[in-house]
Amino acid sequence: MAIEHIYGFNAVMSAIRLHSRHRIHKLMVYHKPPENPKLTPSEGQARMAGILKAANDNKVPIQYCSKRELDGFAQDRPHQNVILEAASVRLPKAIEFPQKGKNLLLHSVVDPQNLGSILRTALLMSVEGIYLSGTCSPLTPVVAKASSGALEELIVGKRLFEVTSLSEFFANHQQ
Repeated sequence: MAIEHIYGFNAVMSAIRLHSRHRIHKLMVYHKPPENPKLTPSEGQARMAGILKAANDNKVPIQYCSKRELDGFAQDRPHQNVILEAASVRLPKAIEFPQKGKNLLLHSVVDPQNLGSILRTALLMSVEGIYLSGTCSPLTPVVAKASSGALEELIVGKRLFEVTSLSEFFANHQQ
């Protein structure tokens, strides 16, 4: 199974707290409190302490890294000084919509930040099933960060599916 580096407070905390990934390898953190200008030092320290406690409670190994190392793992994207090394996501394949509830079919959403925002909104709107066509962005760490933890919630709730053939999907839905 492929490994990816999930970054950002909300995405990392959700992945640890919800056990949404098949395997979590380790948590990598900067050895100093976050220097995010939007957070006061006490808020940043409290958020980091929460992630470290969750990692300890769930027996996730913790590795302290330099800022340069974290920047490399996050491909120079804003990581908030915390990165989780975990198995990548594999979605179940869907052939039809469930019979009840709100459903969302996404086709050709190629920007990972847009996809993350849509997933975050879909979770907020209590969408029962989200179906991603093969033309959508893959579920990368960028999607995880942009979703602010919603991706992990949707994985655990079994509400996120892959659609390989739209024509077959629609044919099954009409029956």
